[in-house]
Amino acid sequence: MKNILLLNLILLSFLGCNRYKSTDTKKILTFEIDENNVREELNIKDIFDSLRLTPLKYSKGIIGQIESIIFSNDKYFVHDSSIDQILIFDSNGNYLNKIYAQGPGPKEYGAIHFFDLDKLSQQIVIFDVSMGGLSYFDFNGNFLHKKRLPLICRDFAVTKSGNIICYSPDELVEKNNSVYQPGVFLLSKNGEIIDHKEMGNTGFIPMLTGKSLIEYNKMNYLFSNYNDVIYEITDTKINPFAQLNFKNKINNEVFYNSNFKTENMLAPFLKINPYKRKKHIGFTFLQKGEIRFMDVNLETKDYRIGKKLKKDEQFKFFNLNGFQVSDNEFVTILNDEVLLQYKQYLKTSTATDFEQEFQDLQNMLALNGNNPILVSAYFN
Repeated sequence: MKNILLLNLILLSFLGCNRYKSTDTKKILTFEIDENNVREELNIKDIFDSLRLTPLKYSKGIIGQIESIIFSNDKYFVHDSSIDQILIFDSNGNYLNKIYAQGPGPKEYGAIHFFDLDKLSQQIVIFDVSMGGLSYFDFNGNFLHKKRLPLICRDFAVTKSGNIICYSPDELVEKNNSVYQPGVFLLSKNGEIIDHKEMGNTGFIPMLTGKSLIEYNKMNYLFSNYNDVIYEITDTKINPFAQLNFKNKINNEVFYNSNFKTENMLAPFLKINPYKRKKHIGFTFLQKGEIRFMDVNLETKDYRIGKKLKKDEQFKFFNLNGFQVSDNEFVTILNDEVLLQYKQYLKTSTATDFEQEFQDLQNMLALNGNNPILVSAYFN
């Protein structure tokens, strides 16, 4: 069910629980949201003010599936999950270096399930969930050291001082002869639990919907699919940041039943492609089987929900189906997979404007050796 939902999400974008009960009510922002108050279009220029195309120039082969991207120190760090490597490019897309050390050796990793940057120490941190370990490399690709982390995560991040965040909403965690309920964990560099917020359930279906943790202004924010609290995570604390009170409440059966029919569900379902910008948060969600785009003003408590994005010629290749890669930048990836989606859409559509877009995209990718192109949109 989840793979079908995500495929529908991608295609639609081109066209256009257990409730957390906080004991700390002083700092949390609360928003009353009627998700039925939907506009036909959400103007993309209300969120982004400029755009840039960056072809990834990689002559050593074809970049496969891009799982995640981080931009820091004028470099793009790109996880190519097709062969589990980290590729490093400068801000213009020129290839600089890579980390590829897959294997059983003491300086190797088995797989890259997640990666993040320890920006203070200028290190790349790779988390191999199956091996239960972290591998540290410098920005030149040199191995530094390993640490044990026997946790199962659905998302992972490194705080500004190098501590570890592990989002595990459907797994028990055993540590120091104690059993912790599913939730989000903040751990020290040595793997000791600093803070833990309980959420989720061991009976929940894993929802592999992409990034739930994003970084903004040296803090991390968790957008969980299992409740409607946004969490702010520092080096020392996990705090509830914002509570979204939707008019329609989700049926908790959707979390347990993989055959649950979501097509007619009125309540918002899933938080996909979340972002945090100055005074705003946003994400896409599903409602009645269709994509919705939402942007919330944290200061005025106003919000906007749209069925599709209103775009002009400048933004024609950009969609909110990528990654927030820095405080100010959200990236959409153009590659052969996107080209195939255009082609499939054109087979079933009478629209003529997409034919020219398809041809333009095909030409752009061909000029870049069929390697991906990053479409960066910069927040207002």
